[in-house]
Amino acid sequence: MAKAKNLDSKKAMEDFFGTFNSAKLSEMFGKKETSALNIILSAMSLALYNGSKNNDLPELYNLVGAETFVKIATLFENRKVEFPTVEKIRDYMVLSLCYYYKEIKGLDWNEIEDILPIPINRIKYGMLVKNLNTFVRSKIEETLSQID
Repeated sequence: MAKAKNLDSKKAMEDFFGTFNSAKLSEMFGKKETSALNIILSAMSLALYNGSKNNDLPELYNLVGAETFVKIATLFENRKVEFPTVEKIRDYMVLSLCYYYKEIKGLDWNEIEDILPIPINRIKYGMLVKNLNTFVRSKIEETLSQID
């Protein structure tokens, strides 16, 4: 019952914010009053800053905009989200590229190194590609077993 109530509240929140997306706000204020729209969106940022314990939420709001911020907030409501470091994101990107070229395109490591604009550790990424491939295969098998 609590889950249904939570879904109802999320739906209500989405409906509420859906009525105030930037397209509808622009329509409400017209093209001549875009400064009013900017003031409202800035006020939202200030309200977030005032209600936050740190600057992370207002910075995220300013970076992604009102509509995307509401989608993120609705998705992660009352949950703590930890972002990876920039170095970890870089590793994921390099891993994704290595996986694509090695497993999808069938290139060898010399060819991959020629393509990538940065030097890579073959042993490190070789192990990571192997682990990712094992994970992908297990997910495919899991999905196929649900079809049968």
